Amino acid sequence: MAKVKEIRELAKAQGYEVKGVKSFMGREGYGFNATMYREGKKIAFVMDSANGGMYDWDWVDRKEETILEMNVATLPKVPSGYEGIGELTIDMDWFISELVEDFENDRDFRTKCKSKTLFILHSHQNGEYIIHSAPYTASVKTRIEAEYGKDLKEIINERFMKPLSEKDSDYLYYRPKCRTKTYFRLKDGRMMVNKQPYSIALGNRIRGEYGDKLLEILNERY
Repeated sequence: MAKVKEIRELAKAQGYEVKGVKSFMGREGYGFNATMYREGKKIAFVMDSANGGMYDWDWVDRKEETILEMNVATLPKVPSGYEGIGELTIDMDWFISELVEDFENDRDFRTKCKSKTLFILHSHQNGEYIIHSAPYTASVKTRIEAEYGKDLKEIINERFMKPLSEKDSDYLYYRPKCRTKTYFRLKDGRMMVNKQPYSIALGNRIRGEYGDKLLEILNERY
């Protein structure tokens, strides 16, 4: 498939990006429409009708078409991966397809990164990644780096955000869980869970059982 690395590098260097991406089902699979920008300036509206034909480009400035053609022409050819078929040339349709795919992946990643930690290893195949159920914090980053070492390629959350504070992390991770169970933290750092929903009576029992070892009952925050 496409040399995604080179396409991304070109897009970043020349300031190309897509916005307002909308996908739909056409006659031959999924199509899309999107607006392309260069250095923050709108240059074209592009539609893939998913009918097996070329994309439709509606240019704001025809000079931008020439500039994009020249830029795409600098990209290396790509092995087809099929016997008897030589190298493939990346054209403008291919170029924007990769930008659209990146846009949609990032939109999906951005949603997941709000409450979980996603990361990619060097040993992963293209498109693979790991989801850690805890929100992204400095301590989670440290644990991931310690566990995976040099095999860690990227923490995807860092594309969109800085590490959350432990307090904000607790809010995102435990608040939904506290609706049906009771969570409490001990002074030694251990997080404990009681499978019963929180009540004042249960809170008093926990305090009686753990005494000075109890740091807090998370349900009482929310």
